[in-house]
Amino acid sequence: MSKRLILSLIVAFLCYFSLQGMTFDFNVSYPSIRDSKIAADLPLMREPGDPMLPYYDLRILLPEGHRFVSADLLLGEERLIEDIYIDYAREPQPLSLPQLDQTVRNVEIYERDLFYPEFRYEVLGVQRKNGHDILIVNVYPYTYNAV
Repeated sequence: MSKRLILSLIVAFLCYFSLQGMTFDFNVSYPSIRDSKIAADLPLMREPGDPMLPYYDLRILLPEGHRFVSADLLLGEERLIEDIYIDYAREPQPLSLPQLDQTVRNVEIYERDLFYPEFRYEVLGVQRKNGHDILIVNVYPYTYNAV
């Protein structure tokens, strides 16, 4: 009985938002920086040579019979933190064959007066699981300018 009630509430919630368009609000905390890394309980961008910045990986269940059309990101107040260095990601190495780390930082990012990443979100696509469509989106709340 309680499973049916919960399921019907979820379906009603999804139907309401499918007619209105879906919106999500979340607050991003002020970053805590330790040892040239942002301390957060989020996954980190790990492209070798690029700054290790945290991001949100969102998985959004799409209402049945609806499809993803577009996404927009509305930013709130942005805060600037100056004079910090964010360390870059190293090339992954197997534990069984340790080698000297030869990863170099990406000069396109660290020596240019541009923000990284260039975009604030990235739609990775829609996946299907058990007959349900799941939208995969990465949101990048922090940007970095090394210059």
